[in-house]
Amino acid sequence: MPMRLKLNDDGFAFVSDDGHPVYLLDDEGKEEQAVDVPALYTKVPALTQEATKYRKQRNEVRDSLKLFEGVEDLADWKTKAEQAIETVQNLKDKELVDAGKVEQIKSAMKDAHAQELREIKASYDTKINEMQGSLSNKDGKIYDLMVKSNFHKSPFFSGSEQNPPKTILLPDIAYKYFKDHFKVEEGDNGDLVTIGYDIKGNQLYSPKRPGELADFDESMQQIINSYAGKDDIMRPAKGGSGATGGSGGGVGPKGEIEKLEADYKAAMAAGNGKVAIALKNRIHRLRMDAR
Repeated sequence: MPMRLKLNDDGFAFVSDDGHPVYLLDDEGKEEQAVDVPALYTKVPALTQEATKYRKQRNEVRDSLKLFEGVEDLADWKTKAEQAIETVQNLKDKELVDAGKVEQIKSAMKDAHAQELREIKASYDTKINEMQGSLSNKDGKIYDLMVKSNFHKSPFFSGSEQNPPKTILLPDIAYKYFKDHFKVEEGDNGDLVTIGYDIKGNQLYSPKRPGELADFDESMQQIINSYAGKDDIMRPAKGGSGATGGSGGGVGPKGEIEKLEADYKAAMAAGNGKVAIALKNRIHRLRMDAR
């Protein structure tokens, strides 16, 4: 199961003695682990450098394989080539005059060469597949470190009791729901950067810096503004009118929460994850307002 953030009774992140957020590793919440997110984030340059090295090696191998196109059985070719070389070395000068033997040698050498090329190509294909698998794994780790860490430090999903996050979504839940809006790509200087995209696949640009790509929080603001369930995930401002029901502006009617819980169960049973998340967030907000 994916790691999830351990929360205290007030719904905020639980931290260890050394100040790191604690994650639950199993469904029962018995196994937990403090995670040094900044330390993980510092690993990105090293992983990026290693991934670049593997890409360079893969491209070099791929270019080398172009020399062996059309070769199939390299092992047989190598054997015939060795035999042909030995035959040439043992031939006497007068035997080379025999056109029939010369053509026979040429044919044997051609077959042996084709066989050797096939063998080399097969070997390189295996190496390329291995390196491609390694690159895919490293690319996945780099994505998690760069994108997920932004969710954990964004003011939209993380904060404190004095300065709560702007939404009621936990970082892990927000990452799971909105992560597809972000990609890790190479910038103009060759460094890896996180770039936000709208629902149509267009890059998001900074409203403060015209012509420049938006940073993570600027992208997140635009994504949330276009999200249909924005009102359900935004945390009401202190002293504002975001709470529902009651003359004091606190918790909504008990019947409203019960209805939302019934709708949530129905959405879960129908497998409608998006609706279920929105309903769960709405229920959580009403209960928080009641405190």
